[in-house]
Amino acid sequence: MALFELIDNAAKHGGDPASVTVDVSVLDHGVTCRIRDSGPGLPETERDVLETGAETPLAHGQGLGLWLSYWIITTLEGEIGVIESDHGTTIEIQLPRPAADTEQ
Repeated sequence: MALFELIDNAAKHGGDPASVTVDVSVLDHGVTCRIRDSGPGLPETERDVLETGAETPLAHGQGLGLWLSYWIITTLEGEIGVIESDHGTTIEIQLPRPAADTEQ
């Protein structure tokens, strides 16, 4: 659901025509996923949702997608953030590898 929300958001705001790229890297310690779009960039209020994980009545995102993604990813002990770039938006997700099941 978190990936769906982030990819959907990138497709909706990724420029005209929208260009979205998803890169996934599997490492020993976990998985890193980057979602890039070619849009105008993430507004500061939306960026704050991902960086602080907090909203107030006066400072909040436009929709629930980024907040839902933040909540899901951090609940899974992962991290989500915005990578600075000159053009577009890149969201990076880092999720730890699940612990090996020792019961068999």
